[in-house]
Amino acid sequence: MGLAGARAFAGSGAAVVLVDRDEDAVREAAEEIGVACDVTDERQVEAAVRRAVTEFGRLDMAFGNAGIQVPPSDAADESADSFDRVNGVNLRGVWAATKHELRQIREQGSGAIVNCSSLGGLVGLPERAAHHASKHGVIGLTRALRPVTGVGAGASGSCTTPVWRASPPDEPSGKQGDLTLLG
Repeated sequence: MGLAGARAFAGSGAAVVLVDRDEDAVREAAEEIGVACDVTDERQVEAAVRRAVTEFGRLDMAFGNAGIQVPPSDAADESADSFDRVNGVNLRGVWAATKHELRQIREQGSGAIVNCSSLGGLVGLPERAAHHASKHGVIGLTRALRPVTGVGAGASGSCTTPVWRASPPDEPSGKQGDLTLLG
């Protein structure tokens, strides 16, 4: 979804900076500028924002879309490492990016931040406690910032992603179409 969004912006004439912790993925995906960045490392996030501003002169729009999943597991059996890994990327990574993007936007006087959560931020499915906790957190973070910053959150419906398409139809993630909130 992040790459599709970046392609849409670039296709509309926007200067796009892609940020990913996987350097190979950035290289493969980017005809635009690609920046390898582990969003769990706040220094790397700050450097990525700085690089975007250095390259393009300002930051007009940021799309926070960091996210990973781990294999499904019962909450009673999930390891702290697994829970921390998911929340480190999905929630803390979005927080770190939003923090540094917001500083830049305030300095330049305008700009927008849109953070992407998932259906997991609106509902709870079995064996996805860490993922859902992180995505609920992204929504809470974004809503907390919106009144004073204009940071946006929206849910216009579902879209298919590589993770979704790879989910067997008999697993909870493969049945998400039944849970899509429309309207």
